[in-house]
Amino acid sequence: MKNDFEYLINKLITKINKSGNNIGWKNNPARNHNGTYLKNGGEKFDYTVITEKGTFCFDAKITNDVYWHILAKDRTQGINLLSADLANELSHGFFIIYFMKINDYRTINAVKFWEIINKKDRMYIKVEECEKTRLEKMFFH
Repeated sequence: MKNDFEYLINKLITKINKSGNNIGWKNNPARNHNGTYLKNGGEKFDYTVITEKGTFCFDAKITNDVYWHILAKDRTQGINLLSADLANELSHGFFIIYFMKINDYRTINAVKFWEIINKKDRMYIKVEECEKTRLEKMFFH
């Protein structure tokens, strides 16, 4: 199922690249299974998209539950996405989470991610805390 989710995102990236002045790509993060960056490590999140609406940096996650259980590496990625989100008003850092149990994907921006795990002292995100989003609409007018 992870490959299907990645296929969907890669298909969207291809559409973005064919649309004119927009560009998107999959980054090549170099980290081990627990999120520690390797020597000469790669990018700090999975995807980058640049359109007339701004720069979008995001990481794709998948869960077979209605909760996304956060690992240490997800916290590290959240810090990187928060930096991207706060860079300027046209920068957006977020997670895309595919919730297999309900066969739907949702987004949560990096600021809200940190509010939940810090203020509520939790290591999971509920599906209802995420936004139902049409990615094409997010990237295009």
